[in-house]
Amino acid sequence: MAQQKSEKEKVVLLSVAKDMSQLKSSSESAGFAVFPVLSPAECITAIGNNKPDMIVHNLHSFEPSQVNIFQQRLARHESASASKRIILAPELSVLVLSLVADCGIRKAIQLASAMSNLGLRLHEITKEDKNRSAPQLLVHNLRLLNDSKKSADFDKAVEEAFASFPHDNIVRLEYGNLCFRRGQLDVALDISKRVWQIEPQNVRAINLLARCQMKIGDKETAIRLLEAANKSSPFNPERLTIMGDVLMQQGHVQDAKKKYLAALDIHPTSVDARASLAQCPLSEEEISSALKIFMEPLSEEERASFLNNSGIHALSQNRYQDAVLLYHSAVAHLKSAELKASVFYNLALAHKKHAHLDMALEAFHKCLTLNPNHPHARAHISELSSSAAGE
Repeated sequence: MAQQKSEKEKVVLLSVAKDMSQLKSSSESAGFAVFPVLSPAECITAIGNNKPDMIVHNLHSFEPSQVNIFQQRLARHESASASKRIILAPELSVLVLSLVADCGIRKAIQLASAMSNLGLRLHEITKEDKNRSAPQLLVHNLRLLNDSKKSADFDKAVEEAFASFPHDNIVRLEYGNLCFRRGQLDVALDISKRVWQIEPQNVRAINLLARCQMKIGDKETAIRLLEAANKSSPFNPERLTIMGDVLMQQGHVQDAKKKYLAALDIHPTSVDARASLAQCPLSEEEISSALKIFMEPLSEEERASFLNNSGIHALSQNRYQDAVLLYHSAVAHLKSAELKASVFYNLALAHKKHAHLDMALEAFHKCLTLNPNHPHARAHISELSSSAAGE
C-alpha cells in the first residue's frame, strides 16, 4: 500500500472553497494525490513542500489582476517549472488563451467540464506528455524559465525538437527566439509572424515579433504590438522590459523607468530589467523602490553591482548628486566590507571629479579602512595630500 501511494502523481489544487470539494474528489478518485490550497501564498508553500507533478488553478472567483500576477510569478518559479500547470476557467476567452501562451501554462480547461471529470482530464494531459520526445517536453516545460537563464542544453533541446516537430507551435516559437538570439533576424521574424497568424492570442509570438521590429528600427510598430499584447495579458516582465527599452530609445525616460520597476516587481531577478534600470537616472524615491524590490532575491554582489553601475552611469552624464545618492544608498544596504570599500572608492572618485577634495579624501580613507589592500585608494590619498600640502 505504501509503495502504491508513493507512485501517485501529486497535484497542488488552488481553488476557492466553493468548488474545492468536487474538484478534489474527482482528482482523487482518478488516483491523484491532491494537496488543496485556498490562496496563491499557500500554493507557493505547497509547491515547495510537495514538488507536485501538476499545479491546477481554478480561476473562478479570483480577481483577474491577481491571477495574472500570480501566474507570471509562478512561470518563473524554479520548482513550479518542473510541474505541468493547468488552469480551469469559467470561459475559454481570448484573455484566458493569451494568459496560457504568456505564462507557459500547459492547458486551459473549461470549469464546467472539470467539475465533473477533472481527474480524467489530468490523465489526458499525462498521456500527451508520454507521447512527446524528451527534447520536446523540455522545451514545453522550461520555455519561460529559460527566458532569463539561457543554457546550451536548452538551446540544443530546441534545435532537436524543431528538427523533429517543426509544426509544434511552442517548439517553433522557441526556435524563433533562439534564432533571434543568434542574430538570424529574418528567420525569427518569419516564425513569429506565422505563429501569430495561426494563434492570434499567442502574446509570446507578439513579443518576438516586436523585438524583431525594434531590431530593424521600426520602434512605432514594436510599441504598438507590445501595447496590444499587454491589453490581452498584462504584467509580463519580459514585455514590460522591452516596452521600457523602446520608450528609453524614444526619450521617454520616466515612462521607461515605470516599466522596468513594474517588471522587477513581478520578476525581481530579471537580468534584462535590472540592466536596463541601471542605465536610467533614478530619483531617491525610485532608488528606494528598486532597493525594496532587490532586497530579497539579490545577493550583496548583485545589489552592489546594480548601484555601482547606476552611479557610474550617473557620473558619465554629469549627474553628480544622483551618483552620490546612489553610492550612499549602496553603503547603507551592504554588509560586506570589501563591497563597501569598492563603493566608497567610487564615491571618492565622484567627489574628486567635482573638486570636493576633502570629501574625496575622507571617502578614500574609509575605503582603505574597509580594505587596506585596495589597489588604488592609497595612491589617490597621496596625490590629494600632496596637492593640499602644496597649497
